[in-house]
Amino acid sequence: MFFTAALPVRISPPLFNHYGDEHNFLNDHGDVALRFLPEAGCVRSDLSCTLFLSEPEEYEGGELVIADVWRDEAVKLAAGDLLFDPDCNLMLLRSQLPAQERDPAIVGLSATYHKLLRMWAGS
Repeated sequence: MFFTAALPVRISPPLFNHYGDEHNFLNDHGDVALRFLPEAGCVRSDLSCTLFLSEPEEYEGGELVIADVWRDEAVKLAAGDLLFDPDCNLMLLRSQLPAQERDPAIVGLSATYHKLLRMWAGS
């Protein structure tokens, strides 16, 4: 499901942060644009993920705060929550019918999805 959501060209090893004691938070920051990997050189870091490992009621604080010009948005999701893109819904629709009975609308939506991928990928 990660590949469906992220569509990565390359993946760097995960970078883990742990917060506790008096340093139980990360100050406002922007994620770095490039990471250096010994085996791959500089790799763009276009996507950052926050994985919630516990249910929100199991701990205090811990919200991911996304700041923009107009407001700050605090997010505290259930353990394991992710945001999925349209491909997840296409996979669900495809799973509901045998391959020989594919609805033309599903085929059309799949084609549109892949055209958008080509357009956004610049090829």
